[in-house]
Amino acid sequence: MDPLAIQGAASSGWTRPPQHTAVDVQVSLQQGRVFAGDVLQTMSGGTVLLGVGPLRVPARAQTQLQPGRRYWFEVVSSGSPLELRVAGEPDAAPPELLRALRSLLGAEAPVGALLQDLAQLLGESRARSGEPNAPWERAVSEHAWRPGEDAAELRAKLERSGLAFEGQLAEAALDGAPSDQSERIGRELLGALEAQLSSALGDEGPSLLHKLAQALAQVLGASADAGLGTTPGAGAPELDPARQLARALAQLAPAQARALASALEALDWPRWPTWMRRLLLRTLAPDANARGASPRELASLLNADLKAQLLAAHEQLSEGPLRSAVERALNGIEADQLLNLARAEVDESAQWSVPLHDGERWSTLHLAVVRDGSRAPAPGGPRARRIALEVEFSRTGAVHVDLLQTENGVSARVLARDAQVVESLAQRIPELEQLLSAGGVAARVSVARASDERELHSDAPARSSFFASRHVMDIEG
Repeated sequence: MDPLAIQGAASSGWTRPPQHTAVDVQVSLQQGRVFAGDVLQTMSGGTVLLGVGPLRVPARAQTQLQPGRRYWFEVVSSGSPLELRVAGEPDAAPPELLRALRSLLGAEAPVGALLQDLAQLLGESRARSGEPNAPWERAVSEHAWRPGEDAAELRAKLERSGLAFEGQLAEAALDGAPSDQSERIGRELLGALEAQLSSALGDEGPSLLHKLAQALAQVLGASADAGLGTTPGAGAPELDPARQLARALAQLAPAQARALASALEALDWPRWPTWMRRLLLRTLAPDANARGASPRELASLLNADLKAQLLAAHEQLSEGPLRSAVERALNGIEADQLLNLARAEVDESAQWSVPLHDGERWSTLHLAVVRDGSRAPAPGGPRARRIALEVEFSRTGAVHVDLLQTENGVSARVLARDAQVVESLAQRIPELEQLLSAGGVAARVSVARASDERELHSDAPARSSFFASRHVMDIEG
């Protein structure tokens, strides 16, 4: 059986639920899928009306059902109406996750506010003592994005935000312990890509794969020749396989790059762990003068992570207000990590946050990237990626932006609550469209006033469908 969280698909973190149609139901509820639904009404002949998130789905069940109850269903036939049987509930969330959520979710706060409190205490402490700041103290302010910094700086700070710290440790362990199975796995991954290209392009597939291998050899060789700097930044060589691939694709013709990107997307490349991505690239270009990072180099990269620096500070500090502020910042990061684990349980997108300077105060930028639509869209249909941003500035209030990126261009919908902010942004639509159209893509921007706070603040834990059937916290306060 293939579990499917319909409510999770309908409400993915920062993005607002899309407008569903009957077509969505037929595409989503294929034979073998498992989903949760509420029985709204029973009718003659075994026909029932189910509530699945915002949808109303007519179906025929094989057993007598009670109105008002929630069941887990398996799709026996995806005709009209759906043929269902009552299924056992999929594995529940790990009890360790529920216990951890209960311990942290009562005191979570945006990371920007937590780091602002910590930075203020640090300033007061150093003003009294007159001692120079320790390295970890200077690093706290460096993790906040400042107006005027470019996209590369923002990306670097997202990567070092602490949310992926344990995952990076695991990746480092995998890189440092090569397995006898690596070669076999690499061949299997390469074979899957070859099959996908052959299916989509026929005889042109092998030739395109050869061109990608040549481009990758240049990229991987250049990264290895440059060595690895001890300080992550714009000057450091590229070790991220996703960006290595992007650099290789940039060397190909646009049509070729799109075909390869589509093939990898169909294989669910965006969800692969880093070690699988790196293994595929190394298998594609085995003769490249590429090397993995040494344990010392990996340690240098990991030490630049915000969570690593806060953990080190926690070990160094004695009991007192400063150590308590460090603990609160760590708890905030871990609450965000746990919420992402909960979202993964119901197939919702992870959310990322990075602190930023807003004049004298700190705010938090929240980000989610969601693939729009099914894993394999209809032939000829555009692939889409939805990017949702939310930030609250002192002079504008909360602002929510939904970006939809397709092969045909970019569209953006900006929401704000303050009427003057909406009017000001509306007057600057041509400027916003020009900024988004960098690189020659078509861009379209719309600005609207949010009808209520719910549209602007969709990050509350209660908005995740994970909490719909699990008693984790009292969402009413």
